[in-house]
Amino acid sequence: MKKKTKAISQAWQYILLSILVALILILGLVNSWDPDTPWHLKTGEIIAKTKSIPHHDIFSHTAYKKPWIPESWLFELLIFLFYNYFGLKNLIYLKALFLCIVFVFLFQIILERTKSLNISLFVTIVVALFSRGRFTIRPHLTDYFFLVLLLFAFQRFKERRNPKYLLLIPFSSIIWVNFHPGAFIGLFVVFLFAFSETVKWLLKNKFKFFNLKNQITLKKNHLKWIWLAFALSIPLLFITPSSYHTLKFLIANVSPPVPITEMSPTTFKEFPSAFGYLVIILLTFLSSINKIDWFEISLILMYALLAFKSIRFQVDFSIVTAPTLGYILKVRLEQSLSILRKFQPDFFKTELYSKSSFLFSFLAAIFMIWIIWSQSIMNFSPLWGFGTGQQQSYFYPEAATNFILQTKPLPEIVNDYNHGGYLIWKLYPQYRVFMDGRTPIYRDLFNELKKSKTIPQYQKLLKEKKVNIVITQFTKYHPINLYPKKEWALVFWDDVAVIYLRRIKPNEKIIKKYEYKVAFPNTILYEVGKYKEFRKIAQVELRRAIKMSPNSIVPRIFLSYFYVKENLYNDAKKELDEAFKDIPMARTYFDYLAPLEYVIGNFFLQEGNIKGAIYHFKLSLKYDSSFQDAQEILDKLKKKK
Repeated sequence: MKKKTKAISQAWQYILLSILVALILILGLVNSWDPDTPWHLKTGEIIAKTKSIPHHDIFSHTAYKKPWIPESWLFELLIFLFYNYFGLKNLIYLKALFLCIVFVFLFQIILERTKSLNISLFVTIVVALFSRGRFTIRPHLTDYFFLVLLLFAFQRFKERRNPKYLLLIPFSSIIWVNFHPGAFIGLFVVFLFAFSETVKWLLKNKFKFFNLKNQITLKKNHLKWIWLAFALSIPLLFITPSSYHTLKFLIANVSPPVPITEMSPTTFKEFPSAFGYLVIILLTFLSSINKIDWFEISLILMYALLAFKSIRFQVDFSIVTAPTLGYILKVRLEQSLSILRKFQPDFFKTELYSKSSFLFSFLAAIFMIWIIWSQSIMNFSPLWGFGTGQQQSYFYPEAATNFILQTKPLPEIVNDYNHGGYLIWKLYPQYRVFMDGRTPIYRDLFNELKKSKTIPQYQKLLKEKKVNIVITQFTKYHPINLYPKKEWALVFWDDVAVIYLRRIKPNEKIIKKYEYKVAFPNTILYEVGKYKEFRKIAQVELRRAIKMSPNSIVPRIFLSYFYVKENLYNDAKKELDEAFKDIPMARTYFDYLAPLEYVIGNFFLQEGNIKGAIYHFKLSLKYDSSFQDAQEILDKLKKKK
């Protein structure tokens, strides 16, 4: 009977672990889009084709030939080779599999620390869910693996006192530093381990009044092994093509030349959930500080400071705190059960208590299955556009780059930060970018941009940089006055990007063929919509915009709006049906809900549903109170009443 119970227990553990693996795989397919991934791929392509590593910038015209060495060259080379042989879809699967290895490894570390399957599962799930926003194809992913590897080496060495586990430290250092500069932070973690263990040894032998009953203290010869591993790691971190430049890059990113979202501090105002998580974890540790190892205290404080200073370290914080969090939860649970035994001793003799562990595991399994199901819907549904089913045109300026390659206007380009990486991937070497995610090399450029506060100053800077093409992000509030019609022609726009060409002779033919005379996305509703003579021109231009970027939604909303103005309701309905057959979540059409609700209101009006029409016209005004078309119809309907 006991053997049967043990077999069932082991089988259940394998089931739970399998569900955890499935959960991590699914989470790994979320949020695959990242503005820096394309330039990492391009760098890998350059390294693979030239069999050499660049030492100067080759991708931009504003920092061209300035010193730049790709610090993550090994990561870039490997992801390009994988992409080249297996494609983007399988690259995303590889990322998910890699994350699965990281979190299963972390689960094992927590399990060894807590000896509790349920607590280990719970903590791993919490960390995975908290971390998923950073699950993008970028070099920082490798930091998570090597950080977990360090925790494993420390834990195994302290438990088994076998120096072979410390060999992982120098061995991983030489690989880690060629994947990501985070290896230098890892070196400091090793120093913290060596230092805290040495302090404990000194206090135990010289100051007997220190209470070290909850501390595992090592012997002198063990400390020598730790310091040796640390010493060996230092020179190995400089065995990289960029040498000391990797450390220089890490320091430069402490104060980037321009505000970057991932370098923003974790504040309650900007990131309330992340801030709350960090505070709760810290308070949990403070309440049990006498039960935590000194190394763990120093490690937690170090990563707490990093996480509060920059959101990019939030995941690192959650990983390093996971084993300690699991241990504290186990201790607190045992204390709670001990108190309960005093007041309700009979409860512990019941069948419910004997099966409580299984019930908890069962509920955890149901919870994980629910997450897997919900995330699968989001990953593979066009509502998100993430995961292996994503279309590049939803987030990257794919149609805009195709337009540039097709028409071949005269260089150079000015572009925004987020588009730079994709433009490198698609347009290099024919065109070089203005800027991209490699912010340290653009320090001089950002200083120049800060000085160009007025439109004339900005235009002067563009002339100095010989800029003839503008590729900028499409938004409702795009500053169109930055590019006056006398100097610039709008030749392309979709949901993602806008392209202007300078009015110079080499661009004349392109401008003549593609210039938008009427259908400006910022003014089309408020100026063109009022005048019947412009509507036909606008419709022609909008159809061209749709043809050039078939996945765009906003041009279809505008076109349906004009169809409604001419009582062509069937044509308007067809456009909206086509627009919303795929609805990716992060799309710019949310800025154009006013005309959309106006069109829908007219559909209801045509069907005689006055109540429904009024509802949608009011929604239209809610989204844009200055939208006069909706207000005019509402006024007419009120008069009829």
